[in-house]
Amino acid sequence: MLITKKNSIVPSIVCLLLFSHCKTPNEATILLEKSINAHGGKALWENVSAIRYNKKTVFYFEDGTVEKIVDQQHFNSFNPFYASQQWASESGTYFATMASEELQLTLDNQPIYNVEEIAAARRSIQGAFYVFWQPYKLLDPDTQLEYLGPKKLFTNQQTVVLKATYPKADSTDIWYYFLDQQNYRVVATAVDHDGRISLITNDAYEEETGLFLNQKRSSYFVDQNFVPHYLRASYDYKIVSIDWKLANPKP
Repeated sequence: MLITKKNSIVPSIVCLLLFSHCKTPNEATILLEKSINAHGGKALWENVSAIRYNKKTVFYFEDGTVEKIVDQQHFNSFNPFYASQQWASESGTYFATMASEELQLTLDNQPIYNVEEIAAARRSIQGAFYVFWQPYKLLDPDTQLEYLGPKKLFTNQQTVVLKATYPKADSTDIWYYFLDQQNYRVVATAVDHDGRISLITNDAYEEETGLFLNQKRSSYFVDQNFVPHYLRASYDYKIVSIDWKLANPKP
C-alpha cells in the first residue's frame, strides 16, 4: 500500500491553497461510511473470499503516442491473505506471490533473488491491492483521514474530498479521494509523490459484484490544482471470478 509521512504544517498550507475550507476528522469518517455504503456496504466487502481479475495498462508519452502496453493477471484471497500477480515482458513471464509479508518472484519459473526486483514486485502487488479495494482500504487503522471540502474536477464533476495519510509509515505520499457529491462513489483519486501529482479518474464501474469496483480508469499528470498536463496511462479491469464466504450476497 502506498502510504505517507508528513509534518502538520505542509498539509495545512495545501488545504488552504486547494480548498475553500477544511473540516474535522469526524466529518471524514461520516463521508467514508457513506462512500463504502455507496460501494455495496461494509458487510458485502467483508463477504469477499477471493477474487481474480485481469488488468490492462496502456502507457502514453506526452504527445499521446503509446509507450507500452502491460497485461497483468491478479488474484487476491483473504483469511489468510494471499496475492499473486503475473505479467509478460521481453525477458519472459514474471510471477509474484505474497503471503502475509513474504514475497516470492520467479521469471519463467526460475526464482529471482535480486533485491531491487523483489522490492519492485512487492510495491506492485501492494499498490494494486490498495487501488483495487478503494474505498474499503480507507478503513485500515493506520489511515489518517481529513475532510478537505468540496472540489470541482476538470471533468466538471462536483466532489467532496478526503485526504488520506499514513503517519506511521515511511513514505511521503499523500492520497486524495474525490467522492461524488450526490452518491458518494469514488469518482477519482490523486496521489502526491514528492510533489509530482497523478490524478486517476474512475471512468466506469463494474456492476456485477454490487461493489462498483474499478472497470476503466485514466491517469493524468496534474498541477497543484489537479488540472491535467497530459494523459499518462489508461487502465481496463475485467473480473474473471469472485468467491463469496456466504452464497448469494445481497448488496
